[in-house]
Formats: sequence, C-alpha cells, structure tokens
Amino acid sequence: MTSQTAERLPVLVVDDDDALVRTLEDILDHHGYDPVGARNGREGLSAMSAATKPVGVALVDLRLPDMDGIELADQLHRLSRQTQVIILTGNASLESAVEALRHGSRDYLVKPVDPTQLLRTVGSAGDRFRRLATEDSLRQANERHRLLIESLSELILVLDAVGRIRYASPASGPMLGYGPDDWVGHSVFDAVHPDDRDRMRRRLENRVLVGGTSDPVTFRIRRTDGVFRTVEAVNTNRLSQPEVAGIVVTMRDVTETRALETQLADARRMDSIGRLAGGVAHDFNNLLTVMLSSVTLLDQDVPPTPQIAEELRDVRHAAESAARLTRQLLAFGRRQMLEPVVLDLNDLIRASEELFTRVLREDMELQLHLHGGDTPVLADPVQLDQVLMNLVLNARDAMPRGGRIVIETGIVALDDDYVREHPAARAGAHVLLSVTDTGVGMEEATRLRLFEPFFTTKEEGSGTGLGLATVHGIVNQSGGNILVYSEPGLGTTFKVYLPRAAGALVAPTVLAEPESVTGTERVLVVEDNEAVRRLIRVMLGRAGYEVRDFEEPREAIRLVVEGAFRPQLLISDVVLPGMSGRALADALRVGQPALPILFISGFARGAVEFHGTPLAPEHFLAKPFTAEELMVRVRRSLDSASG
Repeated sequence: MTSQTAERLPVLVVDDDDALVRTLEDILDHHGYDPVGARNGREGLSAMSAATKPVGVALVDLRLPDMDGIELADQLHRLSRQTQVIILTGNASLESAVEALRHGSRDYLVKPVDPTQLLRTVGSAGDRFRRLATEDSLRQANERHRLLIESLSELILVLDAVGRIRYASPASGPMLGYGPDDWVGHSVFDAVHPDDRDRMRRRLENRVLVGGTSDPVTFRIRRTDGVFRTVEAVNTNRLSQPEVAGIVVTMRDVTETRALETQLADARRMDSIGRLAGGVAHDFNNLLTVMLSSVTLLDQDVPPTPQIAEELRDVRHAAESAARLTRQLLAFGRRQMLEPVVLDLNDLIRASEELFTRVLREDMELQLHLHGGDTPVLADPVQLDQVLMNLVLNARDAMPRGGRIVIETGIVALDDDYVREHPAARAGAHVLLSVTDTGVGMEEATRLRLFEPFFTTKEEGSGTGLGLATVHGIVNQSGGNILVYSEPGLGTTFKVYLPRAAGALVAPTVLAEPESVTGTERVLVVEDNEAVRRLIRVMLGRAGYEVRDFEEPREAIRLVVEGAFRPQLLISDVVLPGMSGRALADALRVGQPALPILFISGFARGAVEFHGTPLAPEHFLAKPFTAEELMVRVRRSLDSASG
C-alpha cells in the first residue's frame, strides 16, 4: 500500500455529512492520499473539473441534496473514464449494489465506514485507476505513432535477417502500389531490380553483422504495375531490441529528384562543352581570317598559272569548310550572331519542302502535318532553316532501309510542372516543331550524348558530328528547348519548343552592295592579333585607304587625342587587352560623336550583346572574313556615315 499511495493519489469525497467528509479526509490524508471534499453533486463536479491532477477515486454518497450518487457517478465518468467511483450508502441493500455496479462502480461501502475496509477498497480502486491510465497512455502513444507513420511519405519496412518483410507501413500503397499486408512474409529482394539485387543483399548481410545505421543507398524497386522507381534507403539494425527484432528500412522515392539532377548535370556539361567549343572557334576564326585573306592577296600578287590557281582554290575551299565548322561550333556554344525576325514556322517549312524531298532517297516518304493557324516565332530564318535541314538529314540517315519522315507543328502551353521536369524550358505558349522518323532508333546511352559536338554514330568520314550540336545551340539561343524520344527499332522523334512570338511578321532587311570598294578615307584599326591586324592594314592600304593600326587600345586613343590622326572609321575587335572594343569606341566618340564603328570578332554573340547594348548587323563583321567581305563592309560603313 505504501508504494502505491506514495504518489498521493487524488481522492474526491462527496457527502452532505460534513463530519463524515472530514473524517474520511483525515484518514486518507494520513495514509498518503490527496483528498478533496465536496458537500453536494455540483461541488463534486466543480472539484473534479478544477483538479490539476486526474482524480483517481471518487467516494460518492448514494443520497445527495441535489442529485443521487448514481447520477453523479455517470457525470464523473463523462469527465474521466479512468476515475473509479465507490458508492457510499447507509443501506446495504442488494438493489443499491446492483444499481451501483450497473453504472460502472466496482465497489460500495456501507456507513458507518470501517477505516480498514475504506483503505482496502480505495487501494484496490487506485490500482485499477493506475492500470487504466497506463493502458490509455499506451493506447494514445500507439495511436500517435500510427498517425505519424501513416502521415509519412517515406516507406518504413521491418525485415528479418534474410530480408523477409515483417512489417510495411501504409506508404507502401502510394509509393509502390502494395498494401501493407500484401508484403508481409515476402522477401523484399523479389521487388528489387535484378541489377541491384546482389548489391542490396550484401548491404543487408553487412548490416546484420556490424549493426548500427547504414549510409543512404540508392537502388531501383518495382511497383505493382511493373514500373521501377528509384528509391533512397537507410537501414538500421534493431534485431537485438525485442520490441522491433528486425532491420528497420526507411525508404523514400527519389525518381523525380534523380531525373532533375541528371538533367541539371547534362545541362552543365553541355554548357561547359559549349564554352570550350566557342573558345576554340574564336581562336580558330583568327587563323581562318588570315588564311582566307592571304589567299586573296596571293591571287593578286602571284602570276596566275593554272597550277597555282588550282592550289589557291584548294586552300580557299579548305578554309571555307573550316569556317563552316567554326560556325557550327559557335552555334552549339550559342555564340553566333542571330538576326531574328517574327516569321511563320509553317511558311518556312513549306518553302523548304521541295529541298527536303530532294535530299531524301526514293524509298523514303515525307509527310507534313502542319498546324491550321499561324505559328509565329522570333528566330533567325537562316538558322532555323538549318535546324530543319539538320533534323531531316538526321532522320534520313537513321533509315538505311527507307521509311517515313513526319514534320508536324502545333501550338502548346508549357506549364510549371513541365518546366520543373525540364529546367531548360520556360513556361508559356510555344510553337512545337516535331520531326519523327521510322528508323532504327537509339539506345539511352546514345540519346544522352546526342547533342555533344563531334559525337556521331555514323561511319568514319560520313559526318562531322556537329549537325545536332548545331541544332541544340540554335534552339537554345533562340529561347527554346529541344527533346528527343527514341527506342531501338521504334524510330526517333525530335521535339523543338520555340516561344510563340507576338507582333506582325517581318521580312529581313536586305542591304544594297556598294558600287566601289576602294577609298581614300582614314581608318583606325585596333586588333590584338598581329597577323589579322597586318592583313587588314595591307588590304585596306591596297584599296587606297590611309590606315593606322594598333594592338593596344590606349595607344590608339592617345594618337587621336593628341590630334596626330583623325579617323573617319574605327575597325575594332570586340575583346581587347585591358579594354573592350565598346569602351574604346565610347572614348573616341567623345571627340567624334558621329564616328562610324565596325566591330570584328570570332565571338559574334559577345559583340551583339556586349554590355547589354544591341548592335545592328551592319556594324559587325564576324570572323573569319575574306578580303572582299571586309572591303564591302568598310565601304558600306563609310558611305552610311557620309550619307
């Protein structure tokens, strides 16, 4: 009794006999209880409600001034199901005992109350109260744990030492389609992907041996519909704990997360390759400028024997072929200059249909399924035409035994969910270009590398591996994105999404050629590549111009500021040592606001968007260029300034 009453269990005494209440309170207090007295039912209910600790036992007189004890017992049980009610009665009739038992009272005491009987009865009632309170606490804890587990999106499994499932949380349904009871008794490895199964068995065996908690591990597991999902799991050894006696596996679905991480890694890799390709193309363009211009000078200086003329043509053709490769590298790296206009994609496809047909073999069929309305996009028509041709040629090469190519267009709306799955895309209305072939298709490994420069599945000598890399660069620079769907033997579909343009369709401006490319004006040339700078000086000098050239832009500024040379045209590279071409032009225009500028660069995109200032095409000449192209652009710049 002492150990049971040491907690001073609260006991409510309700009786209209003040003397009896005080007597019972004294006895209970003396024996370690915490008694609270009340003289009627209402006081008893108030005391019960105001108690800071749960009332374990209530001694209730059967006859009270405001209600009978049975009614009060019912109301006390509504306040606390665990409280044990003992009826006090002066009449130990059988009817009173039965009525008390029927209303949940396990005991009753007959007045006058014997102290020994009182303590024995209150002690038994207190034990029942504590047991019920403990059971309720356990029940509430179990219910709380159940609700917590059911609310978790993670799947929790308990496995035995060989991988048989002893428990599966309700998340097994939403995640994998299995009901919790469907899995119990089965081996978890039955659902693990065959390629991951041995690895996961070894991890379980290791966890059984060494105990503790594992590092997160990723593997694939099959849903009931046969689709494999990628999950990340952590295993904890609880075999030695009787309450669990198993390996606890906490598992979460990371399929979408891993897909996004892969897309982000691919995008970063492609961007790095693009930067490298653009840098190589920039340096190569300087070399090609020297080659092409030198061929022109040799044409003028060397006696035109047939053999020499043929050799010079071969050099020119080789340099021009190399120039086309650099343009493709710049396109892949999104660094080529675009001249976008609002055009109708359907019109562009129809205009090229005959050309597409000519490049196909007789065993191939071309079908056009074009959108019925307008398909306006803001794009460079020449570059977009190259996208179409490259996709058609790729489809042709994928059908060695013939087949069908389908070009489709449409209007689609890309929502936020699509953008989350494809980070390169932007939400909003888009024009869709789809090119589908019935060819050999490709495996996943090939598809992942498809847009890399110089990657090709063709035989050696059959292609440069830049066609689809160029497509990728042009589409991205035009604000769109491109996806490819393919399976071996089932053909391939390329889907290009370009933002739908607003505004009227605009035709590109065509500039008239000058009547003469010679002149006597003063031209200032600033170029850090010595060979390119020398060739420009020689070519312009032969055409009659007065030329001063510098490697350092500050030397050029000093010459002009000191009045030693007043240029009528500035030819400047975009990227210069210590100063940009734009900054050089701004410095010279302080004294000559109308000074015409012709920028040259292997980084055409950098020239167009340098410091966020748009540059009209007529003020820019992309490397590599020929002597003829340089002469025309110089003459045009001077004439437009004087006109």
